[in-house]
Amino acid sequence: MQINRIKLIADLLHIRLRSSLLIQLLFSLTSEVQTVLNKFRINIPDWLYQINADASVISLQYQIKRELDVDAVITELSGQPIDFLVTVNGFVDENRLRALIESRKLAGKSFVFQTGDMVYECEWSNYTCVQEYTDNFVRASNNLNTVTIASDLAVTTNITMQVRVYAGSRFKDYEATITQSNTSVSFIAEVKDNLGNTLVIDDVVISSISPQRDYYYNYVIGYN
Repeated sequence: MQINRIKLIADLLHIRLRSSLLIQLLFSLTSEVQTVLNKFRINIPDWLYQINADASVISLQYQIKRELDVDAVITELSGQPIDFLVTVNGFVDENRLRALIESRKLAGKSFVFQTGDMVYECEWSNYTCVQEYTDNFVRASNNLNTVTIASDLAVTTNITMQVRVYAGSRFKDYEATITQSNTSVSFIAEVKDNLGNTLVIDDVVISSISPQRDYYYNYVIGYN
């Protein structure tokens, strides 16, 4: 239930005390009341369960499963000197297990417990083969009008690159391919002005590589 605390505080105060300053002060002082009340209400079901969860109304096996999340088997013994055995399948905090049994067992009864090994089973499903690849860097350079594209290692598949050649404010795009087992390819590039004069190349940039990966390498654009 939602409560309008400001209205409630005003209604509970004597009419002569209903000033805004006092109402806001009391509202601030009681700001945690709703939070504490909510926490109290949340804990009530568990407290009621704990009150009624003794050996006369609930099995100890179920209680262990509920609180420690492990399966347990209770085996009755002769009582000379131990009355029952608690066998737990899996790993468990033994101190918590002992405290739980002590709090739930019948008075005067003695016990021992043992824990078993937990066995995990798994199988692959929707698996994806993961392979490590070596980075093979590919770089561009030029000597006058000759552009060279070179890789650090011999490529294992034909790789095709889009190359842009810059001369001043002008540029021209080319396509170049390094063939399988080779490390470089060269070609003549020309960027001309409006009068048809060949300009001096300032820079060469690789814009893309295809394919970017084969069975052995990632092809990565490098810079000189």
